[in-house]
Amino acid sequence: MGVTARLAAELAIDVSVVDLANEDLTLSRMTDCGRRLRDIHGADVVVMGCAGMTKYRPVLEAALSIPVVEPTQAAVTMAIGRARLGGTAKTFGSRA
Repeated sequence: MGVTARLAAELAIDVSVVDLANEDLTLSRMTDCGRRLRDIHGADVVVMGCAGMTKYRPVLEAALSIPVVEPTQAAVTMAIGRARLGGTAKTFGSRA
């Protein structure tokens, strides 16, 4: 896709699956990583890495003052856009 050269960094929040239930801990770690991505690595957009974190996107975006992309929401939005345009795999260049 040609985006590797534009990747600022990839940081883990280091929260176990069990601990994801602790919303305060999860949001705190996400905010910390987001700030490091923005302030140290120069990221101007954060792409979240887990579909289970959708509910944190608006709060994280407000805390960081930069766009935060949640991949599942982005994919669904893209699919809806294609469907509204009347697109099919064939019209959008799929080789399948």
